[in-house]
Amino acid sequence: MFTAFYKPHQIDSLGGSEWGNNIYQQARFLLVQNALKIKQTDKIYHSDAEVDSIIMRPYRTKTDSTQQVPTWTQRVNGKLSHLARRNYSLLGDSFFQEREQRAPQRVVDSLPDFRPVVPVPGKQSIYLTPALAETLTAFLGTQHTPLGSSGTMQPARASKESHKRQVFLERQLKLWYGHWGGYWQLASYPLVSAVTFDRDLTYARVSFRMVYEGGEAILKRTNNQWTIVWVQRTWIE
Repeated sequence: MFTAFYKPHQIDSLGGSEWGNNIYQQARFLLVQNALKIKQTDKIYHSDAEVDSIIMRPYRTKTDSTQQVPTWTQRVNGKLSHLARRNYSLLGDSFFQEREQRAPQRVVDSLPDFRPVVPVPGKQSIYLTPALAETLTAFLGTQHTPLGSSGTMQPARASKESHKRQVFLERQLKLWYGHWGGYWQLASYPLVSAVTFDRDLTYARVSFRMVYEGGEAILKRTNNQWTIVWVQRTWIE
């Protein structure tokens, strides 16, 4: 599943990046994450009919102060609007906690020494172990210009000797200084923070980071092959 999702050479297929879709084009090496959090729940993917049914459940017997169902529940061509389905989708855990009688049962585990196969043409994978992360951070240092120093939306940036060392390493790999300052974001993106599988291992929900933003994706397994069926960036720092 990770191999099917991890596409640093095809970032456009993952919803794109604010830094462009070719940020790793010149990199020889990829720093691949070395740990992964795993969750399991009863169900992940729901059909349009199931989404509609759950969203509308509270409004079957109740109306607002005007005795009308909310305007956002009005249908177009028989379907709820995209906004309604997006805002009240079944991708987030908060939906179940707010709408269902109980949150879905889940199992949480982790892979602390994750070594995924990463078949990216022309790139060599290096696993970002804690020891390697510590070594790179010590070499790079944390000299930087603070967040917002040249504009409200400007992230912190490496400066002085740290910047020189970043430029030196970027002859071979791409690095990002931490958005808030005082740390490095070393992994080659996308960085998967967690994967949630359904009970039948048919669908998986991926929570991921793309430099200073992130989102979620849904993958489906067919004949033991995983493919992305939905992906969207949902937040930004």
